[in-house]
Amino acid sequence: MNIQAITINHKEKGFVDVDIDGISREIWNNYIFHVAEKLPHLAEISKKYWSSRCNDTNAIPFIARFSCALSEVFKINESNVIRAACLGTLMLDQFTQILDDIDDIPSHNEVLNIHGSHELMLAGIALMIKSCNNPRELFEILNNYIFVAMHNERELLNLKDVKNRFEDKDYMAMAYRGGIMRATAAFYADCADRSSVLSIVEDCILRISLAIQLLDDVVDWQEDFFQKKRTSILSDFIHDIKRDNIKISDLYYKLIRKGTFEKNIEKAIAEIEITQKALVDLNGNITLNILAGINISARRALEIIRQKKKNYSAGDIDDFKKDIISVSGMNMMH
Repeated sequence: MNIQAITINHKEKGFVDVDIDGISREIWNNYIFHVAEKLPHLAEISKKYWSSRCNDTNAIPFIARFSCALSEVFKINESNVIRAACLGTLMLDQFTQILDDIDDIPSHNEVLNIHGSHELMLAGIALMIKSCNNPRELFEILNNYIFVAMHNERELLNLKDVKNRFEDKDYMAMAYRGGIMRATAAFYADCADRSSVLSIVEDCILRISLAIQLLDDVVDWQEDFFQKKRTSILSDFIHDIKRDNIKISDLYYKLIRKGTFEKNIEKAIAEIEITQKALVDLNGNITLNILAGINISARRALEIIRQKKKNYSAGDIDDFKKDIISVSGMNMMH
């Protein structure tokens, strides 16, 4: 998703234009340099994180752009506040990503990675705390958000061998596990003294977090199959996958014919559109633009899936991910 640069244009007196695209690009580049210089022991896993979030040197990852764009909703135009929010969010995001990767792909650097992840968590919290108006209150909020994210990560891990259809509690766990950007919203609300809209924004963030994970499960289903992960795509077949009782080609046929890919994407689109409606009332024009891009990408992916279902070919499995990404751009949504 290469959305052209847009600037905030606040109608209220006292606000000026802020180059969100420029700030998010600057922070992303500075973040990569900062981690490489300050946390060299994270070099291996950091490269994986950077490529997962943005594998195009000319693009800006969703997490950086969206965390900056949220400033519009809270009517913040101070660039130092936006920079603190974006940088802190990236630190907390990589903290959660490292822990997720440790479970998925064991590494000989596991201890160093755990140490580094906690350094990132503390640095992200400290950056926001020292830049806010009410440090004690914000610390308690951030502490709770991180606890909830980690709790739901554990809940999903505890269910990794359970064969059952994904239920509402599973989807909520997916949303809260990835909803670390709620910290960004809480930080902005504190800086702008706009706690009145915080609950609405947090709900939007959880819905977007869920939507992106649902789309990610579609794109990465083959990698998840070989890692034997229970995801929203593979949950019905996890026992057979764990016991090597099903070939990936046979599973692909079942997933296509059952409409599993379609249902995931349709649910993601529904969550995105609920969020779009909420942001219209908050005048979140830039965030709406970003979400519109994701919605378009998801709909393109849905059309490809439907074509594959209509004209099924076993050979499609080899190009599944490439086909989805090349047309929809869904690899840029993290």
